[in-house]
Amino acid sequence: MNQLGRLKRVPIHDAWRQAASHFTHWLTQAENIAQLNTATNLELRFEALNKGTGNLRQSLVCYDQRTETKVLIENQLAGSDHAHLGQLLTTASSVKATILIWIAEHFTPEHRATIEWLNQQTLPHLLFFAIELELWQIDDSPFAPHFKLICKPNDWELAITNEPSLPAAPPTANPSKNIYLGYWMRFNAMLRERNSHLGAKKPHAEPSTSFALGRADCSLQASLNARDNWLGVAVMLSGISAKLRFRWLRQQRVAIEQQLGVGLEWRENPLTKEYQIWLVRRNANLHDHQHWADHHVWMIDTLERFYRVFTPLLKQLYIRNEPEQN
Repeated sequence: MNQLGRLKRVPIHDAWRQAASHFTHWLTQAENIAQLNTATNLELRFEALNKGTGNLRQSLVCYDQRTETKVLIENQLAGSDHAHLGQLLTTASSVKATILIWIAEHFTPEHRATIEWLNQQTLPHLLFFAIELELWQIDDSPFAPHFKLICKPNDWELAITNEPSLPAAPPTANPSKNIYLGYWMRFNAMLRERNSHLGAKKPHAEPSTSFALGRADCSLQASLNARDNWLGVAVMLSGISAKLRFRWLRQQRVAIEQQLGVGLEWRENPLTKEYQIWLVRRNANLHDHQHWADHHVWMIDTLERFYRVFTPLLKQLYIRNEPEQN
């Protein structure tokens, strides 16, 4: 049997004496920041060193290619303390970062609880990570750094699983648009968790998102209104055949509503050529993201029911020279 080495923990100061002048510059190198990417499931690209002002120390500013947002990394070669937590928040506001990473040798229970609380209470697009820096060695081998993930955003695995090609739009200064962005990020995470045939879309800061319904100029739309606190699902009919389709479906209104088990709003506006069939959920508290999971379940269930009921009906109505959707 081959002789095995002994794995041992090494004081991190054996590799880096000072955070600003040694570890921070080490982390700017692509091969080193790649190790942090592995721990966080981010795709960080180093952008700049933020030298800070006044008593603020040097921090790293990065860009996450997965979510297309700015990232701030605050590090210290000691246990977590209030000063570095304060710097993390202060510097994030000045550089407009929305993903905040705090690296320390170890975290106190109070600081760990604070990061978890921030992930629960702040806006959905503002994400916090706490990471402990470890250094290991086998016998006399070179030191091996390890980033140990201590705290991460809620549902982070769901938000990124199998979707490297669907980054989120960057946050905006508009509170309603930030609600929409956070809502659709978590909505897409639930779509993937449920393996829904609807398929996830790129999260955006808009009030609606659409899905195919088997025919050209026909779609399903999921919408929300942060001002009036409602959300809804609709069949959207457009194009030269919209009026014909709408009235043909309305002739079967009783059977359709019986299949769905609910009454619908049939909206016809010949002047604007808008023909829509809605189910609306009112009095939804969209400003409290703790209610969003319930909203997402309702919305996905409704979208899938609409798809099952309306797709075969729309395919029954043959209109000459009209292409089908794949």
